[in-house]
Amino acid sequence: MNPDATKRNKRIKKGDSKPGETSSRDGDVFMIPLDNGKAYLGQVIATPNYANTYIVIFDFLANEKDAARHVDEALSSSPLLAGLTITPFKVRPTWKIIMNRPLTSRDADRFLPAYFASVRGKKIIEDFYRKRSRPASPDEEAAAFNAIVNNRNAIRNTKLITARRSISAATFEAALRAINGLETWNERYADLCADRVVLARDVFGSQC
Repeated sequence: MNPDATKRNKRIKKGDSKPGETSSRDGDVFMIPLDNGKAYLGQVIATPNYANTYIVIFDFLANEKDAARHVDEALSSSPLLAGLTITPFKVRPTWKIIMNRPLTSRDADRFLPAYFASVRGKKIIEDFYRKRSRPASPDEEAAAFNAIVNNRNAIRNTKLITARRSISAATFEAALRAINGLETWNERYADLCADRVVLARDVFGSQC
């Protein structure tokens, strides 16, 4: 876990997060209700700064009224959507923090991505906390540049290391609604699919 995030998490609150809080910290488990009486559960995996939050939404659909009873099942499920978003619990009041489950290094290994970046003119691949990096290959640079220019994952059926960017919480919610047939699927939602994420552990090795 990022040391700065650890200090910030302690300042936000000692002990477990209160249900309904709008300030999140690492490990917070939250609920995203749909309009059909169902809800998804997700977890805050990292808070690299005061605005950005890396979240994972699990492939587990529960009844909204008793979703909190299924936290263990949800957290053991495969990730469905994942990515950086900005202050999701402030901009989407329907997203509710229901409890906190402390994270371990295994959680970082399981979820956190590698990113493409440009540092002093050099194109690199770096881990989530910018502690490990290596030069980007020509193919990685070309693919990441294409995704940046087109503002989308140009190769939608493959994993791709992309540049770091935040996606609105509303887009995450719209993707969930589309998955459940509540609105039309948009191809840009594919960028949120967790199975497209290249994990930092797969690039730099496990830190467990």
